[in-house]
Amino acid sequence: MDWGALTQLMAHRPDAAKEILLAVCLEDPGHQEQEGFLRSLGLEWWQNGYPPIYFKGPFLTFLQQSPQIALETIVKLSNIVTEQGLRTEGLTRLSATERERYSLKFKVGERSVLWFGTGQVYNLHRNGRLHDDVMVCSLMALEKWLYDELVAGHEIDGYVQYIFDNAASLAFAGVLVSVGLFHPALFHGCLRPLLGNIHIYECQSSAALNENFESWRIGFAARPQQEIQLAVAWNRMPHRRVLLRDLVPRLLFENAETQAHLKECVAEWERTQTPATEDGREQFQLFLARFRPETYVLTPMQDHMIEIRPALPEQIEQKQSLNSACSRTP
Repeated sequence: MDWGALTQLMAHRPDAAKEILLAVCLEDPGHQEQEGFLRSLGLEWWQNGYPPIYFKGPFLTFLQQSPQIALETIVKLSNIVTEQGLRTEGLTRLSATERERYSLKFKVGERSVLWFGTGQVYNLHRNGRLHDDVMVCSLMALEKWLYDELVAGHEIDGYVQYIFDNAASLAFAGVLVSVGLFHPALFHGCLRPLLGNIHIYECQSSAALNENFESWRIGFAARPQQEIQLAVAWNRMPHRRVLLRDLVPRLLFENAETQAHLKECVAEWERTQTPATEDGREQFQLFLARFRPETYVLTPMQDHMIEIRPALPEQIEQKQSLNSACSRTP
């Protein structure tokens, strides 16, 4: 894990490297699972894995030398960890329909994809718990490699499709949404399915707002200066603090197919989501308004630019005007 022992094997016998790497990363099946925060979820403890960063371990090198096999390794590793987490919580005994309550569903083509996890799992590529360093470093390496592929002008559609077809963890939503924020045009193509789950916007907003605390700095405080510089450059990438929901107006008017897709999403969300309070319903309608083209006023500008300005739904505009007038009444 620390000294590049698998580098040559990755290039010449990637399938063997995959099996060895999985064996190193996963715990002995006979290990007694700990309770609470210290649960390993099937991962071996990696002494030098903290603080996690994309260049630790062999994952990035593996992706660079044998990308498909390396991706299979990371997906399989995450699937084992996900299944162990479900087993620990007693969810493997539930029916398929009941298990859906513990996942987020994405429509990919003609089928539905279920990714299991919480908001913490969604953000696993940014930080983890004590025993998660192996998983966090592998996800960071995948994220970094996808950025590098995009910068080099390479397509990543096939790799994204493999993840949709084979992954089970919500952690991949976190990685792929970050990749989409890095290169927004992908939301018109291979990453469009991620826009269709209403809960992903909440997960991403929470993750983006937490970036302001820069909790990653704690782990790197006593590290070598060169490592600190790499960590700063990685963790302060500008797109990490962008809210996915704020990208919606741009996506709406860039691509007609994306606009049609988002209209369908709004219709489904209105059928399936029922806020219990009046304030909740108002916030829900404000959220949905982001996805409706009629919410926006488009004004042509110089140099073929267009200003996109939001206008609140009429009933909400009237209510806010009334509240404003009441607040000015002596």
